[in-house]
Amino acid sequence: MYTIVLQGLNHFTGVSSLAAAMTYSLSLQGLKTVCIDADNSRNSVSSSLLFGLERQDYGFLNALKNNSFNKDNNNLLFKYSENAYFIPFGNSVELIQTPDNCIYTANSLIKALDAFKAIDFVVIDAGNRESQFAKALASISTMTVTVIEAEQNSLVRLNSIEVQDNEYFLVNKILASSKIMNDVFMLMKKSKVGNCILNSAIELDESVIDANMHQEPFSRFLPISASTNALERVLFDIILICKNVGAEE
Repeated sequence: MYTIVLQGLNHFTGVSSLAAAMTYSLSLQGLKTVCIDADNSRNSVSSSLLFGLERQDYGFLNALKNNSFNKDNNNLLFKYSENAYFIPFGNSVELIQTPDNCIYTANSLIKALDAFKAIDFVVIDAGNRESQFAKALASISTMTVTVIEAEQNSLVRLNSIEVQDNEYFLVNKILASSKIMNDVFMLMKKSKVGNCILNSAIELDESVIDANMHQEPFSRFLPISASTNALERVLFDIILICKNVGAEE
């Protein structure tokens, strides 16, 4: 089982949208994939909405607290489509109140998922990179993908950031027609973390906005689009990286 943590360098970088689309695209490859909403900021669009669900009060936090985290718990694991599943966040936030709590809960979550068997990929929407729970999840993941945008703030922060083990950066919402965005992307590739920036950027087109409005992963809403094509290229690299990390462990 490979675990991919998606987190944003800043807020509102499109982490939830990417998590949903990645989950669906991986499932189309015959890979049993579980998306988990682990964003405790609660000030952004929940990934549950992108799977056609309202924000759920019950989720993995509640299941861990009540020792009911298992595949027979119908209130926990939602099947979205063939090989694509979703687990909500929940509301037992006392489990992630301190850094030690976060580490314990992150380890408990991965251990519980391991018991499910036959899961190929876990995609975790961890929200913002600075959250304690995101840091705990990233520390035990196969790979961490930090979502950034081709703009000045991200460029400046990349030159002072401390890259974690197995952390990579994905540029999202880039306009192919924008010279300045493409110039910033090239500068990012030349920054001190340039070797950790994934080769393909996710283009922003109307399919992403439309898919969010229709509460669907954009890779399902419009399978043939600039954004979905870019995502497929990104996933090719992500799968390869995960396999290489797994081979080293």
